Amino acid sequence: MAMWFLSLHLLISIAMLASCSELDRFPDKLSIVERTGSISLACKAPASTEVTWKLDGESFPPGRELTLENVDQPDAGNYTCWQNGTMVNHTYLVISEKDQSPIFSNTIRCRDRTFNGNIICSWQTRSAAVFKLTYYRRIPDSSCRYLDYSNSGTNHIYNFTVDNYSPYAEEYSPYIFVVEAINSASYQKQQVVLHVENIVIPDPPQNITVTQVGNNTWNVSWLYPCTWIEPYSYFPLHFEMEYKLKKAYGKSVTRVQIDGLSKLIEPSPAAKVRRVRIKAKDRFLSSPWSEWSEWIYSKRKKKGKKTKIKSLHPSRRHH
Repeated sequence: MAMWFLSLHLLISIAMLASCSELDRFPDKLSIVERTGSISLACKAPASTEVTWKLDGESFPPGRELTLENVDQPDAGNYTCWQNGTMVNHTYLVISEKDQSPIFSNTIRCRDRTFNGNIICSWQTRSAAVFKLTYYRRIPDSSCRYLDYSNSGTNHIYNFTVDNYSPYAEEYSPYIFVVEAINSASYQKQQVVLHVENIVIPDPPQNITVTQVGNNTWNVSWLYPCTWIEPYSYFPLHFEMEYKLKKAYGKSVTRVQIDGLSKLIEPSPAAKVRRVRIKAKDRFLSSPWSEWSEWIYSKRKKKGKKTKIKSLHPSRRHH
């Protein structure tokens, strides 16, 4: 029976430590120290009685200031200071590793599908983490906007709209998007500088049709993506088409760039257009291309039906 109670007590203690170490939200008070560095934690409490610091229930020698040296991952966690049995302050300590990436597995990528200031950012983490997201404008007296986000997975996408954006105004100052991430022990921060005109990546063109209109002529037509801003005359797109031909001696691939919404393809007499795909980009900016559209296969020209005339038996022609 005594062994059973001892085992139960051990399991409860392990569960309590685990629950103290796990994070389900970004801490409101955070202390960051580089690995192998040192840090002093000060407890702001009335000077009347003794103060004790604790880490996950384990007490340190009494003192208002707790100094940690040669800090490593086991030192991370939720530090609380107590006075007369009451918690009066706390901070969560995490480790930052210089020139290493303990949390993020890639850099943050951002895009705007058109000129509307609605920015989509994505990133990946090696394991689950909690985040603090902010953005601000690089101008004097710019306030920092905090963004609400939570995701327990490793693939992350966040969509936000910047304040007071106008597609017709000159963009003199960039936006700064910041992602702070922590897990139970580590801290990492990434930020990207965003000029909307440099991250505008349209969706692929839509309603693509490939129709044979002559013995050796194909017409390809398409439309702007429905997500692109209007008027198109003020925000024109440039297109690149890739088409594959089937020839008597094999296949070939050709790419052409176009500003309009249609293109006639007239290959050599021995070739036929098999399939086409198209991508788009802003006509005047050096921003990236969209993804390719899906391959669209050509439609054959409809042939007119010929009326068959039955010839009569010679013996019936004169009846």
